[in-house]
Amino acid sequence: MFPNPTSDQLVFQILDVESKIDFIEIYDIKGNIISKNNIADKIFTLDVNNYSPGIYLAKLIDKNGQTATRKFIRTPN
Repeated sequence: MFPNPTSDQLVFQILDVESKIDFIEIYDIKGNIISKNNIADKIFTLDVNNYSPGIYLAKLIDKNGQTATRKFIRTPN
């Protein structure tokens, strides 16, 4: 996941050839879901221009229901 922090776009790159991320959920720091995005490729770009500056969590969910959570920071433009 890069760049972090970011002000406009966040790129998710799945490096493990065995991994199949089905979707990514984005949460604000209060735990409110902001978006849910279906993933079809090994590289996914998320537009965060409309997000308020702050700390967010990206929850990656694979085809087996396993999850990984990553933190990112949305900076002001």
